[in-house]
Amino acid sequence: MDSDELHWRMYNDHVTQARQHEDQRERMTTLIVVVAAAAMAFISQNGLEYYDLVLSLPLIILGAFGARFSFKHYERNRMHVKIASGYLRSIDNEIYSIREEQEKQHNETSVSKQTDKLAKIKNSNNFNKP
Repeated sequence: MDSDELHWRMYNDHVTQARQHEDQRERMTTLIVVVAAAAMAFISQNGLEYYDLVLSLPLIILGAFGARFSFKHYERNRMHVKIASGYLRSIDNEIYSIREEQEKQHNETSVSKQTDKLAKIKNSNNFNKP
């Protein structure tokens, strides 16, 4: 197994892990929203009373857990994406260098074309007449 194949497999592994974290975050968010909506419907079906505060405290804990869970999975997702992009850059190092070289050549030619056009306009008869 050569270096590029190893990097490609590692890239695929990290992309899969990133997708897994995003899927888990999405599922947990859906579950928390459904549980919170059901709890709110149950609490408020007969109007809100003081004793309903005791029933709503678990919702606060559930919300804090959901926020922490979502943040942690987002953090893990970003970590895997960053590592995967490093592997991709090591695989595509030649492509990136070729692309940068082509962009540099394109910029140089477009600047020289614009300079030529400006010189033609400046040297035209319209600017030389008093």
